[in-house]
Amino acid sequence: MVDDESNFLKQGRQVTRENWKTKRGFVYPAPKKPSEFYVHPHKPTEARIEILKEEWIENELHPKPVEREMTLKDGQPDFNCLPASGKMVFGGLEPPRFERPYDNNNLGSSTRLPRGSMYLDKDPEFFRSVHLCGEGLAKEKEDNKKREEELWQSKVVVDDLDFKVGGFNVRDRPVQLEKASDILQGKAQKISIKMVRNARLPSGKKVPLRQPPYSMFTRAEYSDPRDFTEDLRADDPTTYTAKDLTGQPLNFKTHIHRSLGKPKSQIIESHTRIKPMSEAEKVGERWMRSGSSREGL
Repeated sequence: MVDDESNFLKQGRQVTRENWKTKRGFVYPAPKKPSEFYVHPHKPTEARIEILKEEWIENELHPKPVEREMTLKDGQPDFNCLPASGKMVFGGLEPPRFERPYDNNNLGSSTRLPRGSMYLDKDPEFFRSVHLCGEGLAKEKEDNKKREEELWQSKVVVDDLDFKVGGFNVRDRPVQLEKASDILQGKAQKISIKMVRNARLPSGKKVPLRQPPYSMFTRAEYSDPRDFTEDLRADDPTTYTAKDLTGQPLNFKTHIHRSLGKPKSQIIESHTRIKPMSEAEKVGERWMRSGSSREGL
């Protein structure tokens, strides 16, 4: 009896466990049936299909509000909610002008009004749109720009808007010919600069400032740089893949001119001839190397 009861419980648990999972196992996403491949992915539901089969009624959920019916007689004009002054829209006129000041003595007179005739002139600004466009907008922008420029010019307190040194505009980079020129142009005006320029020793001898050299390499011994092509591998014409018109092997071109392939209008160059230096400009302390004798200068 005990064995039968235990077998019965095992079989029950086995059946319950088999209901937990499918025989083919867990597969995600599950494969589609062949009939599902012919169905549009955005197909509406059956309830939506039934609704679409019904006849369409315009504004069914938003009916027209109830209003009073009005039938006009032949020739009777409809009500106009815009107040008017004759044929002019209300507000399109300037304030009325009268012939003379108000006179209380003329009240009740059948021949003379207290203020005389009334004049109604059209207001030209009434029909002007608040949204400028066309020539009006362009003219207003131009006037605003001109007004801003005049306001800015009125706040300028200097004689010239450009920053100049020595009467010339300052460049972004100095000219190479002026790299040896002194920063000070003309005579010194500041007292501290005058003291430096006119410095003297206790003995009374002047100590002028030395002119700077043209380059920091002028006082060093010149050595001819080594030719880097001596360390390169020798050319082997048998490895060349290109050939010229005669069929000879052609080496790879490394020297390509920057103007190659450009039209003539883009490669026109203008060169200024360099003025040769005079003999007086080729001597002086700035051309001397360190340790050289200063005699004869």
